[in-house]
Amino acid sequence: MGHSENEAYTCVLTDTFQMLNHQVSPAARALDCTACHETTSRMDLQGQLGYGLKAAEAVVCSDCHGAKANPGFASVHRKHVTDKQYGCQSCHTFSRPERNLK
Repeated sequence: MGHSENEAYTCVLTDTFQMLNHQVSPAARALDCTACHETTSRMDLQGQLGYGLKAAEAVVCSDCHGAKANPGFASVHRKHVTDKQYGCQSCHTFSRPERNLK
C-alpha cells in the first residue's frame, strides 16, 4: 500500500458486501469477464457459489418474455442489468440492494 514498515497504523472493523474488485489484475493483464462467467472451467459460479438461476432458464425467461436464444452471459447481463436496470432477484435467488436496481 506504499506505507513504510515504521509508519503507525490502526486496525478497524469493517463490513464488506460482495466486493466487485475480484482481485483483478491491471486492465492490460486482466481476463475478460466471460473467462469466468461463461464457463465452469475456472470456477463453478452456479454450482459452488450459488449464482444459479432461481428456476430453469426457460421458466425464468418466460416470466418476462417468450422463448429466445441465449446469446451468452455477457449479452444477457448487459441487456437486463446494465440497460434495463433489473435487479439480480429477477433471475436469481439473491439480490444486491446496494446497486439500487429495480
